[in-house]
Amino acid sequence: MLFAIAGFLSVDAQAAPVTIDFESETVGTPAPLTIDGFTFVNGEVTEVAGDKMFYATASGPCNPFQCGPLIIGLTRDDGGAFAFYGADVVTDSTSGLEDYYIEGITSSGAFAQGPIGSSDWLDVTHVRFEVASFCGGSECGPSGQIDFDTLSIYVDNVSVQAVPIPAAAWLFGSALAGLGWLRRKQVA
Repeated sequence: MLFAIAGFLSVDAQAAPVTIDFESETVGTPAPLTIDGFTFVNGEVTEVAGDKMFYATASGPCNPFQCGPLIIGLTRDDGGAFAFYGADVVTDSTSGLEDYYIEGITSSGAFAQGPIGSSDWLDVTHVRFEVASFCGGSECGPSGQIDFDTLSIYVDNVSVQAVPIPAAAWLFGSALAGLGWLRRKQVA
């Protein structure tokens, strides 16, 4: 009977892929924002040309050759692993020198490698959408560096899927419960 329960629970733990958009959210809703079991941090919901998305912006003085990075973070609400398949990301900076990247941290603590959606991206615990502005040539200000910049990042249509707990974990938990039950029965 314990194995039947474990099999039922592992099937129940399977989650379907979801695409998170922000159309049903209220403009100005701040982070942390949880949708479909996933939490976004460092930003708020905004609307651009009739489309709602998650947005962050920051202005300020820069280090000699870099402003930022400005980061929007994504995790599962329960802290579990998930698959990250992609997102629509738009960035902007007043200097026009922005560069963005997406960084994933796997459940083993390593950086996700390869194209988004490849094997490492199927078991991440954190995803960071980042934008920074970099300067290194004549396009920089009179001092040869970026003195001040405003960075913005917009994220929408985030495609993710919760990684289910393996059936072996359910079986192990059921076996431990069964051993505890047997031990209790023998003591009585």
